[in-house]
Amino acid sequence: MKATDGTRLYSTLPKFENARTWAEIDLVALKENFEYLQGRIAHQVDEAGVKRPEPICVVKADAYGHGARGVVPTLLASGCRFFAVSSAEEAAEIRNICRIRRYEASILVLGVVPAQLAEVLASYDIITTIPSLEYAKKLSFAAREAGVKIRAHVKLDTGMNRLGFPAHDRASIEKTAREIAECANLGGIVIEGMFTHFAEADDGSSSELIGSNLKQAERFFEVSKIIFEMTSKPTKNSHQIVDKHLLRW
Repeated sequence: MKATDGTRLYSTLPKFENARTWAEIDLVALKENFEYLQGRIAHQVDEAGVKRPEPICVVKADAYGHGARGVVPTLLASGCRFFAVSSAEEAAEIRNICRIRRYEASILVLGVVPAQLAEVLASYDIITTIPSLEYAKKLSFAAREAGVKIRAHVKLDTGMNRLGFPAHDRASIEKTAREIAECANLGGIVIEGMFTHFAEADDGSSSELIGSNLKQAERFFEVSKIIFEMTSKPTKNSHQIVDKHLLRW
């Protein structure tokens, strides 16, 4: 597949009839890479038959310029059932691809979706990110006004310092756990999971990376533990490792 086949890296760029450069996307290699990734985590099924970790394929920005209309069907056919994007518009596009191909898949928006789009989120069955109690309250109000329920994952800021409930020390971890528990009781929202973003992927030595990532992971699991102690409900879907980290660990 060529990235020039009906796709552009950014929709705002002009489309030239006779492009002198193009990108050729090897969908067979993509399929093999995804299957390799699945193989790396398949051993993590325990003796009780607990479901193994499920890869989430990030396909934002038109699958990073590779062409979502070619990439997403290939991943679906390879067994991927969870995608992540950066906006509601991208999520709607991925949902339409899934529907055309007759596949069921979860789609998470990693960024913040305006609360007034609650009805859109519901109609396309999109999972949105909740980064704060204030946003959760706005989304809850909009969802109840529209008469819908919104699927959501909570975002923790364990060290990226970009977006999410703060979880850097004991005080912020305890406060965040209380606020997330409050979010779970809001109407119109169904919290299905929680995630964070590792701050380092390529910088520093392996030992430095592991140490930094372990600190973030420990903060993440501490929040999850406190929430369970408060609500007796485990976090159903937790995710925090991105590609380079998964291959390293």
